Amino acid sequence: VIIGENVAGLLAGEAKLKLNEIVNTFEKIGYDVSYKILDASHFGVPQSRRRVIFIAVREDVTEAIGLTFMNISSIFPQENKEVVTAGEALQDLELDSEEVKWCTDTWLSSAHYKDTASLMPDDPDKVLGGNDFHPKGWHFNVKKMSRHHPAPTITTNADVCHFIEKRRLTIREIKRIMALPDDFIVTGSMSQKIERCGRMVPSLMMKAIAESVYENVIKPYNEWSKNHV
Repeated sequence: VIIGENVAGLLAGEAKLKLNEIVNTFEKIGYDVSYKILDASHFGVPQSRRRVIFIAVREDVTEAIGLTFMNISSIFPQENKEVVTAGEALQDLELDSEEVKWCTDTWLSSAHYKDTASLMPDDPDKVLGGNDFHPKGWHFNVKKMSRHHPAPTITTNADVCHFIEKRRLTIREIKRIMALPDDFIVTGSMSQKIERCGRMVPSLMMKAIAESVYENVIKPYNEWSKNHV
């Protein structure tokens, strides 16, 4: 079994050509492929992070356990519509004062962020984007969290602003938003840590995918193998 991940935009516009190339490459080497957009917020992650997930299963395995193009999508995990909000995720977090200072200083020292931050309302009821608080929708990539909803997607640039303070998120906060343990160690400079977190697949979503693959592919194939030695 092969599991792959990419941005949801891969299913739109000209990017579909690359999607077809990925699927065709898997099929050429003997795999049946299914793909689906999953949102990490539906798997206990306090972040709205939509990603296209590929699951490729070797053809002899799908044949043995009765998976076809009609039902192979059943190997994806079931989504949970109950979400964890950013406020719930961060409510008991102890912050590092040096991290807070770095995140505040680097945000406000940039004209790009300072200008945008000055227009951001504190503690919004919904997640805000550039079009919500800038007169011409500039800086659309900057997002303002709401404590009442999952955080927007954490990117490699950490363009997500705290719901009250006018700063980007600290590493400790990002780890909570990525559903990482507090004692998980991210190495490198602050910028490198932010980038590495922004490239991660949230662990709770990956856990749900792995468990579903085990229950719907690995486990039934192991049972089949016992009777076909």
